[in-house]
Amino acid sequence: MGWREGAGDLHAAFTPRPMHEMNGRFAAVNMAQLPWPPRWGERWSGLASGKIHLTTSGVGREELLKQLAGAGQLKLGKIEFRGWDVELSARSGDPSAGASRWTSGEGEFQLANQQVRLDDFRLDAVHQRTQLTGTISFGMDGNLAFTPKPHPPARTRTVSQVRELRVTGQLENPEVAVAPAGSDQARP
Repeated sequence: MGWREGAGDLHAAFTPRPMHEMNGRFAAVNMAQLPWPPRWGERWSGLASGKIHLTTSGVGREELLKQLAGAGQLKLGKIEFRGWDVELSARSGDPSAGASRWTSGEGEFQLANQQVRLDDFRLDAVHQRTQLTGTISFGMDGNLAFTPKPHPPARTRTVSQVRELRVTGQLENPEVAVAPAGSDQARP
């Protein structure tokens, strides 16, 4: 899967209701090689490093997935999101085809109820920071909001409408829209 380095531990208790706990660290994972749905996997590139803690209990795949919970931290490098130019989309007010590139990123995620939740995930570029929030279900339904915020030059106060690019629905063929940041319309 493109792992450069990783380490972890797994604990299992085979009681009447088996319980499992895993802690792991990983570095330099190629994001394009993660098990995304076919079209979604083509949209991302970059390197991911971080740590993860997972717990689950029960017997059988369905029960283990239903009980799966956890959290983790990610650090990203040289990130590219192909399909939409997030910055141009937010500026123009309409989804714009293209690619978005960030030099680095970091944030935390939670895993519960068969979905991954991203809160206040930061993607940094030279002239802007993009906040990424939302959810991705195990069924690959997404509800994501990319909110770019330009770094203002020193000693200026620029007040402008902040918009976000929203990606919702089945991630293989999502709906994409631009809306004012913080509005309730299709909010993750």
